[in-house]
Amino acid sequence: MKRCVRLTFLLSVLLLATTTLAQLEQFVGTWEIRKSPTTGRTNLTVTIVRAGDTIGGTVTFLNPDGTTTQWPIAHTEFRGTTITKSLASHTEFKGTTLDFQTGDHDAIMHWSLTLTHARSGFLRGDQGELLIEEKVKKRKVVGETSQLHSPRQNPRHRA
Repeated sequence: MKRCVRLTFLLSVLLLATTTLAQLEQFVGTWEIRKSPTTGRTNLTVTIVRAGDTIGGTVTFLNPDGTTTQWPIAHTEFRGTTITKSLASHTEFKGTTLDFQTGDHDAIMHWSLTLTHARSGFLRGDQGELLIEEKVKKRKVVGETSQLHSPRQNPRHRA
């Protein structure tokens, strides 16, 4: 009987860990805010990578002089489905949310990335009086194609 209880407990823990990893996998990739009209470059990029049984990555800022600053992502927490309300536009965004932090002990920035669709979401970052709220899009990986643009799916495409 004890063996059965232990086995059930271990299977439950394994299933929970597998579910969480699968849920975190949807965040893996490069998320970008809109491009600057003056430079044509993305001002802020969040790159999320798988790091063992969790995820990590970096937040990259484009500085006014054209250089970049990168902060490592730490303390990730998956929150499931939430409703995030924009403090600036008062718009609500519903989706799965990942919280994380960047910075050091002097300047910790708190972030949340809420996925509204598979390739789009809402990013919020705050530290004291600094607030960043932006819609983000997931960058396509080179060689990745969309089902909508596949030659087999497009009846107007001729081989």
